[in-house]
Amino acid sequence: MLGPSLWLVVRVFNIKYSEGLLFRKYVLSSTKPLSDVPIRVSDEGFLIRGLSPDKSVLMEVSIPSSSFAEYGVSGVNDLTLERDEVGKVLKKVGRNDVIQLGYKEGAGVVKAKLINSKSGVERSYDIRIAGLEGPVDPIQVELPVIIRVETSILQRIIKDVKLVGEELTIKYSRDTVEFTSLSEGREYKIVLERGKHLLELTSNTPGTATSTYDIDLLKTILPVLTIFDVAVIEFGPSLPLKISLSGEEGVNITSWIAPR
Repeated sequence: MLGPSLWLVVRVFNIKYSEGLLFRKYVLSSTKPLSDVPIRVSDEGFLIRGLSPDKSVLMEVSIPSSSFAEYGVSGVNDLTLERDEVGKVLKKVGRNDVIQLGYKEGAGVVKAKLINSKSGVERSYDIRIAGLEGPVDPIQVELPVIIRVETSILQRIIKDVKLVGEELTIKYSRDTVEFTSLSEGREYKIVLERGKHLLELTSNTPGTATSTYDIDLLKTILPVLTIFDVAVIEFGPSLPLKISLSGEEGVNITSWIAPR
């Protein structure tokens, strides 16, 4: 009788995204609050989920494997990359570039290749691996108030509040959500109504719900809001703020911001 045999799976991936500029926007804009970029490349797709250095912001980017032009992977590949290293490469992505990322277990780098889809010219770069830790655990919190709103409205609120104070208070009351900020001698207030400014408003709380957030933290997510048209915002009394953005081909970007 033969004894049990152990098959060792070598972790490796080779993936290619056709729209290099779009991939650059997804990754660079969403990881702005982070110092490290924890990634997971698996059969399911490409995942980033990391915390800001002060643990006040969690960012998640999920791109399904079906969104890639080529997607070859063996095992679950968990890596941590320095954001500055990732940025140096992604900022080189041009308008017609396809981006290809490759890795083999034991290598100290992720190989990045930028391929011009018109000329065929290729440029190759190495992204140093900072560690073998993958994405942090997801946040599991039920939030009672959910609204859908155009991202242009949310961008304007954040930009206006930056000029007034250091924090933004969000209050739900029946058919409205109120955004306010106060500082010495200055006040900002806007009320968004169900069926008027809000595309959707649902709540399972019987009364009001209020929470306050640091405007400097909200400023860090402004770049990612420019990529999408609609945001789903969830919050509750003294609970984190969750902002979800969904694009074509199943791409999802989620921001979690701690309350003050």
